[in-house]
Amino acid sequence: MATAFDPHDADTWPDATIVVRGGTRGGEALQEEFEAEGEFSVQADPEAEFLSLCRCLPWGKVRRTTLLRLRAVGGRLIESHAPDSYHCDVVGIDGWTFDTVLDPPEDNPVPRAERTGRSQP
Repeated sequence: MATAFDPHDADTWPDATIVVRGGTRGGEALQEEFEAEGEFSVQADPEAEFLSLCRCLPWGKVRRTTLLRLRAVGGRLIESHAPDSYHCDVVGIDGWTFDTVLDPPEDNPVPRAERTGRSQP
């Protein structure tokens, strides 16, 4: 069965798409990052499971949300990755707003030895 979305156009991705951010940075630190970069680096893919996304992150803690929650506050995902990569950027919202849609930090469920530390499945 064909997918109903374009894998290279995050605007077509389903609301249930999982978005994962590595680390524990909260509102103030995220706002500083926004002021410096204008975007936030995340892992997301409409067909990827949470564990697959976490495997790409070297951090021991991760924060997650969904594309629906990002869209609800005016955020967008920009698919910024090369083929076979989950890297995306969140744009359209500041750090304080981004912090409100991210769940609290949780342990990265992927054992350290199995984390690639790079944005590829």
